Amino acid sequence: YFTAKRIASVLAGDTQCLASVWIPSRFWYEKRPSDFNFAQWTLDHNALVEKRRKELEALGYRVTVEGQNKFELDGNAAKVTGKPDLVAFKDTEVLVSDEKTGQQRLTDHQQCLVYVACLPLAKPDLFKGKTFRAEVVYTNGVIEIPWADLSAEKQATVFAKVRELARDQPFPTTPTPDGCLWCDIASCQDR
Repeated sequence: YFTAKRIASVLAGDTQCLASVWIPSRFWYEKRPSDFNFAQWTLDHNALVEKRRKELEALGYRVTVEGQNKFELDGNAAKVTGKPDLVAFKDTEVLVSDEKTGQQRLTDHQQCLVYVACLPLAKPDLFKGKTFRAEVVYTNGVIEIPWADLSAEKQATVFAKVRELARDQPFPTTPTPDGCLWCDIASCQDR
């Protein structure tokens, strides 16, 4: 299976080493130690999610949060999983909102595209007849994703990439200084 975040990272070009996506899709692996402050990130992220939830509710949306939005989409080639931070409903509109505490990245934008592509297929009864919008919320503001970026053609690129990544043959490692810095696979001999 592939997470929406890993697919988005490949679509955005942030992940050059496809082995770093292929291996976790197939195997349990030992992760490298990290000095990332997960506790502080969780506090900051939860505060941003809660702030945006309240803003959307004040605008008349019915909002579902994180675990309520979890999906698993079983396809012919692979399973795609994800958990958008917020999904807001108003009339026939659905707004997918993902909150990020770091710097703006194209991967964030692509992650919303993966959500919009997968949600209607994973939960057809919930989203039938709905029109989707998407946004990425940063601590310094909201970036709306243009409608053209959520088109059927753009969504098809998501599934094409999943089919490519789901191949049986492993991808070779393609080490780069930045890629290896963020890769969590402990046993990679090419780092």
